[in-house]
Amino acid sequence: IKHVNLDDDVIISGANLTKDYFTNRQDRYMLMSGCRALADFCAGLITRLCSVSLRLSDEGELVPRLPHLHPTLAPPGQYEKHARDIVWGYYQHALRKSSGQLKPGDDTWVFPLLQLPPLMVLQDSSVTQSILESVDPHTTIQLASPYFNLPENYISSFIHKCQSTFNILIPHPTANDFFGARGFAGQIPWLYRALTGQFLHTVRSTGQDKRFCVAEYTRPGSSYHCKGVWLTAQDEEAPYLTIVGSSNFNHRSVKRDLECQMVVVTNNPSLRSSLREETQRLYRHGVMFTQDVALRPDRKPKLWHNVFLWLFKGYF
Repeated sequence: IKHVNLDDDVIISGANLTKDYFTNRQDRYMLMSGCRALADFCAGLITRLCSVSLRLSDEGELVPRLPHLHPTLAPPGQYEKHARDIVWGYYQHALRKSSGQLKPGDDTWVFPLLQLPPLMVLQDSSVTQSILESVDPHTTIQLASPYFNLPENYISSFIHKCQSTFNILIPHPTANDFFGARGFAGQIPWLYRALTGQFLHTVRSTGQDKRFCVAEYTRPGSSYHCKGVWLTAQDEEAPYLTIVGSSNFNHRSVKRDLECQMVVVTNNPSLRSSLREETQRLYRHGVMFTQDVALRPDRKPKLWHNVFLWLFKGYF
């Protein structure tokens, strides 16, 4: 969950705000200015999450807010119910409070989504899947992920229930932020490359390869951590919907991590133009990656890569 509150302004991002993100790592940032209700919601969400998180004591120890509700030591289900009641209860209250606040002339709608798998809140993945399944077949879907490993429900949905064209942008292994790392971490970019090859094989085996185009972000001196979705209607050039936030749309984001995203739907010409410029800036650095490329001797994954992913794919 990555956002910054500044009075009535909110910056939604997927960035971790470490040094690389301010120098040479590509990510997304969306400033929502003058949105008091959204700023209050985000501040309240963080407050609730903090209230059910471990606290770092002055002695450097992690201690629970309530002694009897330690996330890992409390009786099974007790902490989860408590945390869900607080966080999801807050979200539902905020949703009811905002109902009917649209005014004549409003041209942009922002809807927060939460994904809290440990608390059995799977709203973000459910809504994302529903949006992409329901769009017009002639809609162009652009999807970006720095760690491309779609879960099975997304793959099945995109192949069998969605008829739109997908333009997918992922990092080239050299643009992955683990590239050049020591030890096993240095193999992570190539594991994601293997996962992409598996996805392309699945797409081709179902006869859907013409609908899916995968490109690798390649920009000398830069790494890539950008994630999001953009929808563009037939015969139009600018997106009318984007999803921005922390999710990578992969196994880990859907099944394990706490995520917060914003669905932004707009008919504001200036905002749509900005979204178009954003996608153009990103995709102009993309180089096509096909299954034929994935099977080239210099690109083909090692045997142990495939064995490792067979065992641990759900952690990526």
